[in-house]
Amino acid sequence: MNGMNILFMDIETSPHLSWHWRRWKENIPRSFTVEESRVLCWAAKWYGQKTIKFQSEWNAGADTMLDQMWTLLDEADVVVGYNSKKFDIKRLNAEFVSSSTSS
Repeated sequence: MNGMNILFMDIETSPHLSWHWRRWKENIPRSFTVEESRVLCWAAKWYGQKTIKFQSEWNAGADTMLDQMWTLLDEADVVVGYNSKKFDIKRLNAEFVSSSTSS
């Protein structure tokens, strides 16, 4: 398609873990958080190719997983995904900043 690299991608994240007393209608303060959410895995596919790429923290480690996604995004001219603009890309950028991937 006119030499454009179009990447279809999706990420999955863990939940925030926190200690709290009530379940309903609560605004849980950050100080109650025991473990922040993180990217657990991703899947991606280039337009026009059949191979689906997958990587996770449990089979590659978090830094390697993020480094591989960084490389794919760097090669992409266009990124397509469900809610990727409002969530996935913002989340990945936060992970890149806080990991050794971006250095």
